[in-house]
Amino acid sequence: MLLESGFLEYVTHRRGYSLSIASLSLALSFRSAEPELETALRLMRDLAQGRQVNVDVAIADLDEMVYLESVLFSRKGIFRRMVEGSRTPIADTSLGCAFLAGLDSTQREKMLKTFRPSA
Repeated sequence: MLLESGFLEYVTHRRGYSLSIASLSLALSFRSAEPELETALRLMRDLAQGRQVNVDVAIADLDEMVYLESVLFSRKGIFRRMVEGSRTPIADTSLGCAFLAGLDSTQREKMLKTFRPSA
């Protein structure tokens, strides 16, 4: 279905499938539907520079966090951003720990059980 709808294409020299440019349209559509992120980005830059810290906004997707915005502070005064859509595991990162800390205890325990290896 993804192939027929144009979101996936077969790449002969790779002998596999790749997301097509139509997938980018979906991402940009999501992005433009969230104008608050532009306001947040300005505030994030100020915070990163003023406190000399990294500042991220991400959302949970299963067992990963997906970056919506990110400002990485550089001691040389250069700012760089993580690519929106980058993913990082919840269980292994400070971003994931911050997310877990914001959950109520019932939600947190339920999610932590999904990270534990089954015996």
